[in-house]
Amino acid sequence: ISTRITNELGDKVNRIVYDITNKPPGTVEWE
Repeated sequence: ISTRITNELGDKVNRIVYDITNKPPGTVEWE
């Protein structure tokens, strides 16, 4: 079960990172 949860969380994180990296630098001021 832990592996399944890790995979699901990793997928969400990857989508978030992918979404952030594809936005203009001006929208990533929180870094």
